[in-house]
Amino acid sequence: MRIDQFGRPLKNMAMEEIVLLNRVPYMTDEQQDATYICYDDHAKTEIRRITKQGTVTKIEFAYGSWDSRASLEYVPISSYVEIDR
Repeated sequence: MRIDQFGRPLKNMAMEEIVLLNRVPYMTDEQQDATYICYDDHAKTEIRRITKQGTVTKIEFAYGSWDSRASLEYVPISSYVEIDR
């Protein structure tokens, strides 16, 4: 199944767009090289990673467990990932 940055299946892309865009983070982890953000307490969830190099800030996301956030495979925020549910 393909999901977007909010964990929505590709077929439901437009569903509740405004509500999802205004979600409040559940947890954040600010490391020296990256900030990680998740929005719920599920065992596996979408996790955002924000990194900055010089004047360039990258926003990416991955799907996985919060405990594995540093080792997940991140993609650009506008991309999709395949997951097994």
